[in-house]
Amino acid sequence: MKVTRRGQVTIPKELRERTGIDDGTEVEFYEENGRLVIVKSVMENPFLKWAGYLGQPGESDEIVRQMRGHK
Repeated sequence: MKVTRRGQVTIPKELRERTGIDDGTEVEFYEENGRLVIVKSVMENPFLKWAGYLGQPGESDEIVRQMRGHK
């Protein structure tokens, strides 16, 4: 394949399907031993930012009671 004037290339369909690269998938490029490598960006699990948010076991029940207006 050729690189366009704008630096674009087409990833062959077979490779896109095999690697799960769809429209809108973010990819990263890096150089390794003189070769250009493309990898699919790994999205961080969106739930990880909430890990530990509720604190200790049982605190979630208290938070829910407070949210509902119970004392």
